[in-house]
Amino acid sequence: MSEAGKRVQGKWRLDGAQRRVLERFLIGAFFAAALFLSLSGVSSVLMAKDEACKAVVLAARMPEDPEKVCFSLVASKFVMALGGSRAGVLSGQWIVNGAVLAIAGGLLAQMRAKWAAPLFVALYLAFLGLLTMLGVLSDFVISID
Repeated sequence: MSEAGKRVQGKWRLDGAQRRVLERFLIGAFFAAALFLSLSGVSSVLMAKDEACKAVVLAARMPEDPEKVCFSLVASKFVMALGGSRAGVLSGQWIVNGAVLAIAGGLLAQMRAKWAAPLFVALYLAFLGLLTMLGVLSDFVISID
């Protein structure tokens, strides 16, 4: 190793406990990010199917409301909260959702697995519920410009 590399490594030396904490944080963050990316892909597929369903219902001039045949307003907002965004990948909402989930996964990875996994699922469902509620409410808020 070069002399400069040894100087940098000397400043960032971690003891065993710090290294284990960092490793657990990274493992939890990567698992949470993988979950988010998987759910984001599923939600993108579901949103595309919903839009195609609504297009078919409107094109066929069916008497039913498209929300009765396809996803309802709340269901479509929930699918969007799963990780999909109409703006696509790398939109602000998508990045923030992924970052919040990765940080939560990293922090919860410090706990025992029998407590961390159920708590992570509960917090994630609460986060999805909050995003769904805000999405539904945003359709009914009148903006005054």
